[in-house]
Amino acid sequence: MGYNKQYIKKALDEILQKGNNAKKIYESRKAEILDKEPRLKEIEQQFMQLGGLLGITALSGNSERLEALQTKFNALVKEQERLKAKVELKDYEPFCSVCSDTGYVGSSLCKCVLKRAKELSFAGLSASMPIAESGFENFNLDYYNGENKTAMEKIFEFAKEYAKNINKNSKSLLFFGQTGLGKTHLSLAIASAALEKGLGVVYSPIQNLIQKLEKEHFSYNSDTPILDDVLECDLLILDDLGTEFSTAYSQATIYNIINSRILTSKPTIISTNLDVEEIALKYNNRVASRLIGSYDIKKFCGSDVRQQKKIQEFKRGRNND
Repeated sequence: MGYNKQYIKKALDEILQKGNNAKKIYESRKAEILDKEPRLKEIEQQFMQLGGLLGITALSGNSERLEALQTKFNALVKEQERLKAKVELKDYEPFCSVCSDTGYVGSSLCKCVLKRAKELSFAGLSASMPIAESGFENFNLDYYNGENKTAMEKIFEFAKEYAKNINKNSKSLLFFGQTGLGKTHLSLAIASAALEKGLGVVYSPIQNLIQKLEKEHFSYNSDTPILDDVLECDLLILDDLGTEFSTAYSQATIYNIINSRILTSKPTIISTNLDVEEIALKYNNRVASRLIGSYDIKKFCGSDVRQQKKIQEFKRGRNND
């Protein structure tokens, strides 16, 4: 799977609509020109007649007749080109020369659709989190000191390398540590890199996702198969594991998501404020075992960066008074 099914559908609809609108404008302009230069309309009609005659004559084997028709056809082509140049009528050019604005090349989606789906996916992710503010370029290691800074430098380099090589079968990651240490920031930086590579990304805070899935599960008539997207997307990012209300449904759903994606070798990035021991206590053995045994675990350490920024802003504000 590439992008979310909704993004694919919307992108395809946009490409088709864009092509249809452009074609209508072209045909309207062409009709106006043909009214002013009726000979062009006559030539088009003659082309249609000649097309059928050429086919029949070719099958008949009458080479002399075929040559005469081809000569007439070529003469009409030259006359048409001359008249088009005179009235400045160009042939219709689709926005996408690969698929001619159909959205498909054979049975596969065209690159133009995937490109637009990528833009929609990026916009969708940006709407839920400030992805534009969460890049590798603005992850500031100056907020970490001593051993913490050394550890975070290693995590930062690891995350950049992971993003550089990310693919549909990359290893899953578990980022844990206290709040405000950059777990979400680096997760979204990786998401941005994945989107640039054309991978389909689904991001959600775990609490929001469980609520949506539960609502979908018990509605029985949802038009948005959220769970399908969660299980099938190329990269899943679950933020704040452990903040969700713990129920039999949430435990079973989290296990299903984690286990299903492990079985299909699809990467998942999970961030949590819980440490490994707390994960083992909060979740059943099956969940904890798969997280601890199948994920590459990175411990974030230091002092809350968000608090440090707030303190700096407060001090600047006092200095400006």
